[in-house]
Amino acid sequence: MAHHLSLFGLDRAEMAYTGEKPWHGLGQEVHPGASLEEWLKQAHLNWSYKEAPVQFTDQELLHNFDEYKVIYRDDNMARMSVVSNRYKTVQPAEMVDLALVSCSS
Repeated sequence: MAHHLSLFGLDRAEMAYTGEKPWHGLGQEVHPGASLEEWLKQAHLNWSYKEAPVQFTDQELLHNFDEYKVIYRDDNMARMSVVSNRYKTVQPAEMVDLALVSCSS
């Protein structure tokens, strides 16, 4: 079974855990009660998604493709996807915060 984790370096994953080490052996351990900022730092998720318009050139003219936008990471400029301009981007910090609130209930 594949882990589908984003990796950097040879063996570092963009994830963190508390308690028992995950089956794939990747990620950084975070102690219970850690702050949101600590989780983001240890999981290497302390970056944001940014949005940019989709544009193209044709015979030296610049055209906007107004119905779509590009989603990219602000830390390494990696393009994540082209989506409809109605798409609502959810930041990594929002998802980690939701997980922390859900798991503490």
